[in-house]
Amino acid sequence: MLLSIVRILQGRTLEGAFWFSVLLNMKHIYIYIAPPYFVYLLRTYCFQREKRVSISTFSKTNFFNLASVVLTVFGLSFGPFVYYGQLGQVMSRLFPFKRGLVHAYWAPNVWALYNGLDKGLTILGLKTHFLRAGDVPAASMTGGMVQEYSHVVLPSIAPLVTMILTVCGMLLVKFSREDAKIFLILSTTGYFSLFPLLFTPFENVIKVLLFVQATLFSFLAIRNFFQDNTSKIKTSSSTTQQDQSCLPAGGFVGVLLHLPLLSPGESAYLWGLAALGIFNSGLPTWLLGLNILSHLPFLPLLLTSVYCAIGVVYCWLRFYRLFLCERQSQSADDDSSSLTSESSVSHTSRGKKRR
Repeated sequence: MLLSIVRILQGRTLEGAFWFSVLLNMKHIYIYIAPPYFVYLLRTYCFQREKRVSISTFSKTNFFNLASVVLTVFGLSFGPFVYYGQLGQVMSRLFPFKRGLVHAYWAPNVWALYNGLDKGLTILGLKTHFLRAGDVPAASMTGGMVQEYSHVVLPSIAPLVTMILTVCGMLLVKFSREDAKIFLILSTTGYFSLFPLLFTPFENVIKVLLFVQATLFSFLAIRNFFQDNTSKIKTSSSTTQQDQSCLPAGGFVGVLLHLPLLSPGESAYLWGLAALGIFNSGLPTWLLGLNILSHLPFLPLLLTSVYCAIGVVYCWLRFYRLFLCERQSQSADDDSSSLTSESSVSHTSRGKKRR
């Protein structure tokens, strides 16, 4: 990925397209960033940069060269499977829709919230005798097995619906600009959501140390970046006020409770990750003499996925809000500028008529 980006920045676009195609064939999860990659290469390489996009500025030669590089990589990768008639088997393993939205590991996304709600409604239905125990499968979606599951209360989501919702969710997010606050929340939540994948005692020490190091670096680097920018633009008095807004108030306690650049609610959410990690370690239940985790071994993973999904969905909604607000402000600015230009033109024409 980094090699592809560097080659594109160096002006070696075909090499960048080659390395990204190789990356995509080695790890198909990068298909999520393939659409913006394609749009960028199409605009910067197949059209003349200094001119508007039109048929006259389109270069068929560059498009042919770009397509040849990409198709050659995919041809070498999938060609043998096509020759032996095994392409369908490859596709079914690359995109295993039959195993459902979630399996042994709940990814922190909207489906974790959906499945968590279905699980909560199922428990409530059993308590209120709205559902019969015989109609509810044992350990549905929490048994740690990779197989196809069906929801008990909520409607089951078909693979086609999942694909459509995923594509619709990418349409606006991939064109929105990054925000420092969203990056801090999303990166911290994303790192913590990987904790269930590293469960051995030796890995526990490494993952905690790396998580703390990465989180501290992100918060300190972004806070210092905003302080340096404000000190260059603002005067000494306004800079002091801006720095105080970036730095938490209240001394040492404020630094601990109110994280830089984040609101109190956002800070409380991230501190909740630490509380969740302590609970998942089993220390509180061991001190209280409870055997909750032994009876519910999937509970730490379920709580981690659902809690992290709340942060991920929150960042996703903020991305949409930023995009829509920017579009509305830009359209308002365009309308005001057009009205100003029209009024100036009409005022000039009236002056000429009077003369």
